[in-house]
Amino acid sequence: MSKFCETKVKILNTAEKLFAENGFSATPISKIAEECSITKSLVFYHFNRKKDLLKNIIKLHFEEIRKNRDKMIERVVKKLERDKIDDSGKFFIEEMIKIMFDNEHFWKLMFYEIIRDEEVWNYFKNFIKMWHDEVFTKLSEKGIVIKNKKQFIFTRMFNVIGPIMLYTIKKDEWNKYLDTNEKEVKNNFIKNFVKIIDGSNIRREKE
Repeated sequence: MSKFCETKVKILNTAEKLFAENGFSATPISKIAEECSITKSLVFYHFNRKKDLLKNIIKLHFEEIRKNRDKMIERVVKKLERDKIDDSGKFFIEEMIKIMFDNEHFWKLMFYEIIRDEEVWNYFKNFIKMWHDEVFTKLSEKGIVIKNKKQFIFTRMFNVIGPIMLYTIKKDEWNKYLDTNEKEVKNNFIKNFVKIIDGSNIRREKE
């Protein structure tokens, strides 16, 4: 990697960490430059505005999620074929939890900014729709059809992604409150969350 690219990546990683810890609005470019041991002008050489930093951070993470999507679909399909279950929705839950836990700074940042910034919310919403549309197509190619696509997206957004994001950004407080280690809290969260979603699926089937 060239020095130019290394500097750009360092700026993005530092900005992501500081935005997540302090908030986008409360993090000046001067602080990012200081943490990177570079000048403010060099930050602006790579990014015209602070908002461009945020957009690039989001874009990079979304591209990474898309790269891992096909592998995730293969795992879901194999599980469905093995267990002979028609509803594939709940198997995405553990995959989404893993994606968020592996990128805690980013999802903490996203949680705060989609509330504050309409542009970020629209970008996030459009990505979620596009990502699911591509998933539906690939699942269909494997012979798996999601009947109510809009309901599927809505459920994943507000019943899965939202709660996981909220847990992710407040996990340190939960660790202290429960007086236990992070691994145990995380495992309990995953186990109980999957149970809740499974219960919702059973109720919907009965209805």
